[in-house]
Amino acid sequence: MKNTLANVLSIIALTRRRARDLDSFVESLEGRIRALSATHDLLTQSDWGATPIDLVIRAELAPYAQGTDRHVDMAGPDVQLAPNDALSLGLAIHELATNAAKYGALSVPGGRVDVRWELASETTARISWREQGGPPIDPTVRRKRGFGTDLIEKIVAHELRNPVDLRFEADGVRCTLIIPVRQRGSFAIREGRPV
Repeated sequence: MKNTLANVLSIIALTRRRARDLDSFVESLEGRIRALSATHDLLTQSDWGATPIDLVIRAELAPYAQGTDRHVDMAGPDVQLAPNDALSLGLAIHELATNAAKYGALSVPGGRVDVRWELASETTARISWREQGGPPIDPTVRRKRGFGTDLIEKIVAHELRNPVDLRFEADGVRCTLIIPVRQRGSFAIREGRPV
């Protein structure tokens, strides 16, 4: 809970600094809190135990995967995440999806987002986000760093204890996240206690 509250405080502070006005602050903050809430719901269902990567990704992409003109494709093996790692992944996917819906592949008919994950080692999973079919990104235009980029590259990377590879390429956004895969005993808060 302490980590979650620290994340909320960081999100509020950074969102406030980036907001143009009160309405944009509220909209951005609501989306980010909703993302935390969706992942918290999954964690509550698992009694704050391991949560599958695919459920976290599906929960965050659900609002964007509606309709025939939007296509989201996801695939990967059953990989379970510790609660804090699931929360960090949920925030990252939320930011990527929000960006895709505003500016990228999910902002136009026929755009596509592919999310793939795999075990990279016994202790890590690799998640790859790839957009295609969206508006072209002009690599010569210097992008102003947004809060979503900072959140993914700084807060999420710090929480996951691994760097994040986030690229704005001409044909779409690419992001690779490395996430710890830990044994249940190393994070189970209720282990050994009667329920």
